[in-house]
Amino acid sequence: MQNFSFNEQDVLEQLNRGAGIIETKRPVTIWFYLHATRDDVASQRAGRTIFVDVPYISTKGHGDKDFMSGPVKPEDVGNYPEEWRAFQERLADTRTSIRCLPKLRPSILKTLEAAKIETIEDLAVANVQPELEQHKALAIRWLEMAGDKGTVMVPAKNKGGRPKGSKNKVTHAKVSEAAA
Repeated sequence: MQNFSFNEQDVLEQLNRGAGIIETKRPVTIWFYLHATRDDVASQRAGRTIFVDVPYISTKGHGDKDFMSGPVKPEDVGNYPEEWRAFQERLADTRTSIRCLPKLRPSILKTLEAAKIETIEDLAVANVQPELEQHKALAIRWLEMAGDKGTVMVPAKNKGGRPKGSKNKVTHAKVSEAAA
């Protein structure tokens, strides 16, 4: 058995080298996002439920399954300036995420993301593989319906509810002028 004896000088040298200090810095993944929160004051004034978008931060340690989320505090912005800047850029981007496109299976989404296609606008103008042609056509249709101002346009209707220029004539029923 060895005898350990430490003098104060040895202990101070070890502490100066970092001995005994618990390492708390672990790689973390930070994600800023908007969370809908009920505004009690505005809801009470309006007599109905009103929600507002509040910036939230999600923190997940490398290798952990759990994560923590909460409203963004000023020190969060100071501690993670690059992530905050990326969040602000995402908010300023008016394009529509490819995830909003209907009928998009996970395999198709991964294929589009691998091709660096992240928005519906990108997909509409991209040169895509043959298996993605129907999704490109859907993206083009999505943009046509949204119009230039980003609002959904409702196609004009003829009597009987058919779109103008439609070749589908209804022959088995007559539409009265009052219904039109």
